[in-house]
This record gives sequence, structure tokens and C-alpha cells, in this order.
Amino acid sequence: PEAGQKKTVIYRFALTGGEARKAWEVPFDVREMRPIPGTTLVVLKVLENLAESDPTFAHAGLAEDEKDYVILHEVPFVANGAGFVDGERQALILWDWKHGQSQRLTPEGFDCAHFAVGGMHIYYSGNVWRDVCPKTAGCYAYDVVSGHTQVCVAPGRLRIGDLVADDHQLIFLATDMMPYGNGTSYDFYRYDLQTGQTARIAGFEYSIGSCVNSDARYGGGTTILMNEDTVSFT
Repeated sequence: PEAGQKKTVIYRFALTGGEARKAWEVPFDVREMRPIPGTTLVVLKVLENLAESDPTFAHAGLAEDEKDYVILHEVPFVANGAGFVDGERQALILWDWKHGQSQRLTPEGFDCAHFAVGGMHIYYSGNVWRDVCPKTAGCYAYDVVSGHTQVCVAPGRLRIGDLVADDHQLIFLATDMMPYGNGTSYDFYRYDLQTGQTARIAGFEYSIGSCVNSDARYGGGTTILMNEDTVSFT
């Protein structure tokens, strides 16, 4: 792409072998993607820069005189492999690869941390924030058929980790950070799609979701897998 132009090319190949071929391209900086089974829809998590829509971020980044310092407009925080996180947010986009159409799922300024697809629902966590990234997040369920969004966890209650989902429920890691703040281990929570209720279902004295600070992807090495009525985790 040309300077300043965003584009991600998606390739695919058959499991029986053969070369990878270009499937389609999107006008976004894609970081993660998950298909919705049985449809032509793909959920994309894309990186956005607030400088594109907010003039107060226009001069973020390296100083114009090329001195050895960085101009920051927000309080920086540690995110493995991300460097200084300043004026960057991750949004969710619903992409129809057959018709080349996109629909934004998260509001402007929303920073999506985690997302999962369960049947015809898209679950995601995050916040709209400015200046200081909050430790807690909200969690939401988007119905692809109706276009309705349901609140699973209200913002400000829990620090939320990885999400996994099936047709009927969402299982996610979360903690109220009591009594150790950031050092409090995650518990397992469940959101029931039919009742609309969220409840803590299990707590273990394991450091679930922890990872060593490095230049690896943030959260690398942590996995949750749901298979019917069981959940496996690292």
C-alpha cells in the first residue's frame, strides 16, 4: 500500500496441500480474525490510530527534530511486544468477504482486548478510554442476526482475561482484583446466553493467564479450550 494507506492481504491453502493463494484483502491493519461458521462473515480485530480522527494526537511519536525521545499524549503502560501504547486502539470489524462490505461493531475510541465467536454471537471485552488505560473492562455479546448488543459485564467491575464461547455460553477469565490488585489470580466466569446471567463458576489457586514479560505477543502462552462440558487451561 501507499504511505499512510492501510491494507491486509489474507491468504489460504487447502489442508490437502498446495500453494497458499490470495483470498481477499481488507483496508484495515488486521491483528486477529475469526470466521463465523456457515456464513461469509469474518470478525476482524484491527489497529487504529486516534491521530487519524483526533487532532490532539497529530504529533504523537518521534519528535520532529529527531532527538532521542518520544512525544506521548497518554500514560504509557506495559504491553509485551507493543512498545509505547499511545493513541492506539483495537476495534472490531465485521467483514463480509464475499461482498467486500464491512460493519463496525465497537464504538469510536473503544479498545478491544479479547474477543470470541460462539455460534451467531460475537463476545468481546474492552473500554472506551482516554489518557489512562483502566485495569477493568466491560464485556459484551453482539447478536449477528438481530444486530443487538447485550452487556455481559458492566464496565468497572472486573479485570477480564481470555474468552471462549460456544452456541449457548461464554466462559471467561476475570478477577475483582481483591485482595492483591494486579497480582490477584483470575477466576472462571460464565455468561449464560439464554438467561442473560453472569456468574463466577470456579476459582483455583493457579496463576491462570500469567506470562513472563518479554518481547513476545501480549498474553502469549496462555490458552483456554472449551469442549462440550469441560474447560481446559494453561
